[in-house]
Amino acid sequence: MLDISLIMLGAGNSSRFELPVKKQWLRIGSDPLWLFATKNLSNFYTFKEIIVVSKECKYMSKFAPNFKFVDGGETRQDSLKNALELVSSEFVLVSDIARPC
Repeated sequence: MLDISLIMLGAGNSSRFELPVKKQWLRIGSDPLWLFATKNLSNFYTFKEIIVVSKECKYMSKFAPNFKFVDGGETRQDSLKNALELVSSEFVLVSDIARPC
């Protein structure tokens, strides 16, 4: 296992998306976008931990109980800071849930 954590940012409001649902809840196959994107990246690497940043942590944790979840902040930078406080590895990869591939 690499000493690297994966942080997936997904606490935004999807304000530019112009649909009544947030992007992270759209489905690709049977998975919501946030889970598809996270699984996709974690299939390529064995991360020490996976941290998902969201505003729906309690609900999302039902889909992936072995991930860590942390509440997003007011800004993207605040959200990243919240996640970095949970990191226990030497290195971190940060990605965006809205870019699943």
